[in-house]
Amino acid sequence: MSSLAFAHVRPRFALPCLLAVAASAIDAQAQTLYKKPLIAFSVSGTDHTSFGGPVTVSFQSEHLDEGNGWTNNAYIAPASGLYYFHLSGVRDSLYNGGTWDDAFLNLTIGGSVVGRAWAGQFDSLDAAKRMTGAYSVARYVQKGEVVTVTATSDGNPIRHFAKYELSGIYLGPITAFSASGVDHTSIGNADQLTFQGAHCNLGACWKANQFFQPPRQGIYFFSGQFVRDSATLGGTSDDVMMDLLVGTNGVGRAWAGEANSQDAAKRMTGAFSFATHLPANGTVTANSSSDGGFARHLAAFELTGFKVLPAGPLTGAALAFSASGSNHISSGSPIQMVYQTEHVDTHNAWDGSTFTAPVQGCYYFELAFVRDSSGSSGTGDDVYVNLDIGGTTQGYGWAGEALTSDGVQRMTGAYSTARFLTQGQTVTTRAGSDGNVLRHVAEFHLTGFLLGVK
Repeated sequence: MSSLAFAHVRPRFALPCLLAVAASAIDAQAQTLYKKPLIAFSVSGTDHTSFGGPVTVSFQSEHLDEGNGWTNNAYIAPASGLYYFHLSGVRDSLYNGGTWDDAFLNLTIGGSVVGRAWAGQFDSLDAAKRMTGAYSVARYVQKGEVVTVTATSDGNPIRHFAKYELSGIYLGPITAFSASGVDHTSIGNADQLTFQGAHCNLGACWKANQFFQPPRQGIYFFSGQFVRDSATLGGTSDDVMMDLLVGTNGVGRAWAGEANSQDAAKRMTGAFSFATHLPANGTVTANSSSDGGFARHLAAFELTGFKVLPAGPLTGAALAFSASGSNHISSGSPIQMVYQTEHVDTHNAWDGSTFTAPVQGCYYFELAFVRDSSGSSGTGDDVYVNLDIGGTTQGYGWAGEALTSDGVQRMTGAYSTARFLTQGQTVTTRAGSDGNVLRHVAEFHLTGFLLGVK
């Protein structure tokens, strides 16, 4: 298990999406967005166990399917156009004989793998029992093209994914980009990431594989993930971060946490989501950094961004909120989380802990967080951030258990979903833990926006 027996997944480019469409053309198309079809789906599943080559994953729960594209564990695109997909899952080596080696949930479009959520390797079954993998991308998909998820593992041993979810939304003709890269290595101060390829660049907004420059002001959404690797190329097992910068200001961070040795957790995921108002021709970049400036190796990294546009005449403008917080500490039954920083709140629907839907419609939500067992006596056991709608938990991000609090000190959880909300319905998050023990959530992010009025 000391080396990977697979090649990194490179972007599968779709020619219609690679065209650098002019911003003026995008703006002209945007005038008809109120007539844009509402197409979105969200599904989830539990306890996938398989071995050998790629096996299609079954999703037991369908949460939303506007456009009627989801059928028999596959999504058949109802219309051609640009789609955004978010995939996440938790690999479990405690049950069902699941491997503690690298395991993957692969996003497949038209029969080809375009990217993967990578739940990284530990040095033993007990070093860390559960690991999150996450992936997001914006891709051009033809009408009738099939989207599925397959499970694989390094060397093809048994893999057990305890939970997993897939969401997809139709974006239409908007300013958008999606880029990925592999094997970034650096040392010392933070340095700018260079991505090797773009999955899409609608509006010619992604420049030189390094920065995003929106042609028009507005509300923009960003989602990013990376995998820290300490098993190859001299990478540290300490904290490694991917920071999102607007101009020179850091506004969001994906954090792949520290393990107590280079081998305890050889590969770990960091993830974030974020929305903000950007001026025309502002710049957005992504940097890598590490605690102490140690040598860092990002084995894979992705960044997607797009403009959030009005979803209907009832809103008149993009309807979105985005918030982040730090150092939530609680114990006992799940406790509602308070976010100290509000990045955007277009319709005064966010009060620091609760989003109240201003209109009835379909909404998209994405969250990420980091469990910390190195400070504040936080547990090294399973920690959850529940997404509650109308007071009922609809799903959750899961930062998995380590053998000891020092074995893997910080772990990432991630979750996404698209849901129908009635006017006035509330959305909150609550932190919980296995056995209700003390949990410390070092960082947490929540973003949501309206897809369409119904």
